[in-house]
Amino acid sequence: MNNPLFDAASIREDIDTEAKRATGRDGRGALPDTIWATYSSFANTEGGIIFLGVEEREDGTFHPVGIAEPDRVLNDLWAQLGNPQKVSHNLLTDASVRCYVTDTGRWVLEIEVPRAARKLRPVFINGNPLMVSDGRGRGSSYRISGEELLDLDSSTHLPGRSTHLEPSSTHLPGSSTHLELSSTHLPGSSTHLDMTSTHLPVENDMSDDAMLIMIADEVRGKGKASKDAIRRTLLALCRGSFLTPQQLGKLLLRTPHGLRERFIKPMLEEHLLERRFPQLPNHEQQAYRAKESDSE
Repeated sequence: MNNPLFDAASIREDIDTEAKRATGRDGRGALPDTIWATYSSFANTEGGIIFLGVEEREDGTFHPVGIAEPDRVLNDLWAQLGNPQKVSHNLLTDASVRCYVTDTGRWVLEIEVPRAARKLRPVFINGNPLMVSDGRGRGSSYRISGEELLDLDSSTHLPGRSTHLEPSSTHLPGSSTHLELSSTHLPGSSTHLDMTSTHLPVENDMSDDAMLIMIADEVRGKGKASKDAIRRTLLALCRGSFLTPQQLGKLLLRTPHGLRERFIKPMLEEHLLERRFPQLPNHEQQAYRAKESDSE
């Protein structure tokens, strides 16, 4: 069977792609343990593609380092996918994995991770489904209750949408329609409601939410995380919920100022994020949400 030649120029690490060397200590190939945080992140958001045997250089280009013995990597992949102590659900089939040969005779593996069906989410890693890895590489984890686990992706969604309702969200009486706080005005007046009033709480501490911690796991506290991986994670965290820089900082174990300057501001300019208070950019309780595309 002839395998296609891998073309590194045709890929880039963006919102749905992650590249990993996977060469192992002996250089022959090994499944990196970091693959599972990426797998979980993709499965719980919009899916994505993982390339093994590829590295990203400092200039942002990709270089195939290749895997000498791809079978050992694939065997390990399938074995761990079948181990519920490693990952809660195997979402892959034979068609999800593709093999490419490089010009040096080594191999690159492409793994397409689909978005998990709603009944399978959240997809957990590293054992007990009530434990969420904190992503800091020290075996720590956060325990959640069975009730909280069921609530993570339950019926607390708007009809026809996958967006979580915020705990502080306000609803019109007798209706399931979400009342957007940033666009609510007093009747007969152009004056905005006081967003800091006790009747419309703005900020809730969601930084200990189990689902958000799991999404953040890929880059949480990892100094070498790529810029695109952090952007992807920020979008996933802010999908459907307004989060403040302080909340995002706690989730990612990074400084709120650094996140605001390096990521949030550029993503606002690119219309990837939107402000909770668009007319008050410096509002003390400013928060950000992933902006929905026109096709959604």
